[in-house]
Amino acid sequence: MRILGIDYGTKRIGLALGDSETRIAAPIETISSENAIDVLQELIKKEAIEEVVIGLPVHRDGAPSSQTKITQSFIDKLKEFILVHTIDERFTSLEGKAMQKEGDSADKDALAALIILEAYFEEHK
Repeated sequence: MRILGIDYGTKRIGLALGDSETRIAAPIETISSENAIDVLQELIKKEAIEEVVIGLPVHRDGAPSSQTKITQSFIDKLKEFILVHTIDERFTSLEGKAMQKEGDSADKDALAALIILEAYFEEHK
């Protein structure tokens, strides 16, 4: 099954695409959060994506942050047309930035989405 990993931000949204059977994922792109639902609906249809995994931002201690509510609102919109799973996204953007190599075309947001998707695969072995 094809699964889309999402690193949601109010300006940019990192995306990664993976397969639940092979557990292989790759960063694909970063999109603007403007009109993101429409863009994601098209991508989901085009790529035959069946589920989405999105990082849920929380504080270091696990408590909800101000961004948690904003992200949850976005998740609620996604749930109207696809099955959505959430995963703790603490430190994924920092890990994505650390993974980014000089000259690498994948940006930190798409790499953060990759980390979110790989963490989901790891949790659901």
